[in-house]
Amino acid sequence: MTLFVNNLTHLDVSLWCPHRGLIGASWHVGVELDGQLGEDGMLFDFGQVKPWVKSHLDSGPDHTLLVPLEAPGLSVHDCSEGICIRTTTPYPMEVRGPRQAFTLLPWKEVTPQRLADHYSTVLSRRPPPRVEAIRLELHDEAIEDAAFTYSHGLKHHEGNCQRIAHGHRSRLRIWAQGSRQPELESAWAERLHDRYLVTEDDIADAGPQGLEAS
Repeated sequence: MTLFVNNLTHLDVSLWCPHRGLIGASWHVGVELDGQLGEDGMLFDFGQVKPWVKSHLDSGPDHTLLVPLEAPGLSVHDCSEGICIRTTTPYPMEVRGPRQAFTLLPWKEVTPQRLADHYSTVLSRRPPPRVEAIRLELHDEAIEDAAFTYSHGLKHHEGNCQRIAHGHRSRLRIWAQGSRQPELESAWAERLHDRYLVTEDDIADAGPQGLEAS
């Protein structure tokens, strides 16, 4: 018997790509659970599926930077803030933050399928009663017209939520005098795609030893 739950929850992350650099992503999460029916005629209480899966993902990859440890030109070091991520390709970058801000993965590249397979295995290690197998599926939200991916930081949240690099994929809508402007939407979506969004207060003079921004 298999229980299907579509769009059970949502993952918002950034990931380091060896080809594009720092990119944001938003994925819908679906789940399939295999098992045997109990005496109550149920495989698994539907009301418990969402909080159980969501709690594991919320405390794991959600709102973190996914780091493929075997990516070329990438190194990870301990630092006073927790972890320091440094890259050289496709461009130089340094990110420091608490360990909870990163999800370290022993891969050369992060893909939705590989991440889904990984967390299917993690969740299947201690499944709920009567559940024999768990399979996750990650897919992009269907967005018509203009959309862009971006990363940003959260600096003023309490606790361990100060994620300096996490991201999203969002639709972009521009209105002028009551009418949509699809050409402007496409132009701005292309301009903002794969960007890191900051405010003026975030900009600092790195000095002669700092990394140059591209």
